[in-house]
Amino acid sequence: MEMRSNVTSLLFLIAIIITGCFKPDTPIIEPESERIFIIDSTLGPAQIFYSLAQRKVVKTNSIYAWDLAFDCREDGFYIKLNSAKGMGAYNTGNRNFDLDYKKNYYPFKYDAQDGDLKKTAIGNWGDFSFKNPQSYGYVYIVNRGLFEQSRKIGIKKMILKGFRDGFYNILFADPDGANQFFARIPKSTNSHFTYFTFEEGGKVVQVEPPLNSWDLLFTPFIDSINHFKYIFKMDDVNAVYDGVLFNLNSRMMSEDKERSFEEINFRFLETYQFTSKENYIGKRFWFWDEIYNTQAVYPYPTYILKDDNQNYYKFKFQEFKRNDFGHLKVCLDLKNL
Repeated sequence: MEMRSNVTSLLFLIAIIITGCFKPDTPIIEPESERIFIIDSTLGPAQIFYSLAQRKVVKTNSIYAWDLAFDCREDGFYIKLNSAKGMGAYNTGNRNFDLDYKKNYYPFKYDAQDGDLKKTAIGNWGDFSFKNPQSYGYVYIVNRGLFEQSRKIGIKKMILKGFRDGFYNILFADPDGANQFFARIPKSTNSHFTYFTFEEGGKVVQVEPPLNSWDLLFTPFIDSINHFKYIFKMDDVNAVYDGVLFNLNSRMMSEDKERSFEEINFRFLETYQFTSKENYIGKRFWFWDEIYNTQAVYPYPTYILKDDNQNYYKFKFQEFKRNDFGHLKVCLDLKNL
């Protein structure tokens, strides 16, 4: 019995020694979610660039600050219209810039809602197979969109003269030929697009912040009509609504409609399918509440964004509306995964 007792004591002592050699597991402490409030004070509708990593607004500008956005990718030459103010364009198929194009109606086209540059209203304005694309020389009629209360800003006629030595070259004027100007627009090395306004004879303006400094863009944009609470109505099919786009530079988006915001963690990341569709969020998360006569957000989904550094964020909208002064108010829950 004494020997068995000694053996038992020895095994117990060894167990204590071995156990003491290992550190207890350190619990994983997940960062707490944050409730983010964004209240814009820009006069009139605005575009708000927001960084999830920095938890702050990076840049804000009025939607009226620009008209055209010129592709800055090395092999890209597309031109976007400012959909935030309802811009459209029409290819006349005519190469005679000197004609008077002033008339009452043009069947304007709009850029694709999903941000696909191959489906812009201006489209393939030249042969992009060349290092310096050769222009087809067609005259475009550009509808500059609307002011608030749906007042027309006006139209311009424009020819893309071509691209050479890092510059887009355009000629534009009023439809009857007045106020004719030539402009050279450079490609930027640190943004998706170079932005241009027809104002003051045409000039480049700073709109987009540095390429990787932002994630979400709160902005009006053209979408198909599904309820009457739009900012501008373009035709019987399209209108400008408040919504959210995201930065397509090395970022992707997904969503979770099944789990609550609190349930979602990094263990579910492999189950999501991510997309690079610019208007993936769009205006799908909010609706017009007929009972309370206001904008309201749906309880689902929670959105998941993956950034250029392989960081993941989950966020869910709690509020999204314009206040009595026309300023956008956004409230969302945000957490790193």
